[in-house]
Amino acid sequence: MKLFSEWKAAGLLIATIIVLLPLSLVAQQSGSQGAGSPPGKPGYGATHQTPCWKQAGIPQNVMEQHRSIEQNIHSQVQAVCNDASLSDQQKREKIRDIRKAGHEQMEGLLTADQRSKLESCRASRGVGHGGAHRGGGPCAEFAASKPAEAPPPK
Repeated sequence: MKLFSEWKAAGLLIATIIVLLPLSLVAQQSGSQGAGSPPGKPGYGATHQTPCWKQAGIPQNVMEQHRSIEQNIHSQVQAVCNDASLSDQQKREKIRDIRKAGHEQMEGLLTADQRSKLESCRASRGVGHGGAHRGGGPCAEFAASKPAEAPPPK
């Protein structure tokens, strides 16, 4: 009887190993891609690519200035969008002027070589500027932040 229970325990141990071994191999393989890796992008979560601005030789303080200008543009546009005294056409014109001035400031931060390298790196990664027209007027992106109007009574 003792021999039977020893064989039973050994068989159970072997069966457990047989079941768990393939699972551990699958876990190892998926773990080598990195946590949160999208399928087909090995190492995405574990090892990050060097940012394009670093590859282009752009100093961090210049990128911080760039972000600051972008934030300033955004807040100025939001102020125009919240100005109820302006028509949509006036808002479009003001927003166009704000963006043009901001982009001129940003262009002055980079050399032609840095800009070229940055654009090349972004293109190779499939990264765009996100400037697609979303429709809905010049202030569509701020519409969600405005309080919704009450529906007319029935």
